[in-house]
Amino acid sequence: MESLYDIYCPGELLEGQQLDQVRAKLAALFKANDATLDKLFSGNPQLVKRGCDKPTALKYKQAMENAGAKPLIKAVEVASAHEATCCSTIKC
Repeated sequence: MESLYDIYCPGELLEGQQLDQVRAKLAALFKANDATLDKLFSGNPQLVKRGCDKPTALKYKQAMENAGAKPLIKAVEVASAHEATCCSTIKC
């Protein structure tokens, strides 16, 4: 079974980066408005992408780092197809 990953923006900058420049780059990257950017830099990790495969997670990581932001990637436990379709509503 393939692992899935959630991508978060904890609002942290990579060393040597300036907040206004990183905000501008993330705004372009995610097509985000000021309200969304305020959430991304609120101090609480914000979910950017849910349940993506490893190659996609690495693309997001690289893109965010290129913008000067420090991404947070968490592996997600995935239930088996049987559990997802059967056991979520019926006790097996």
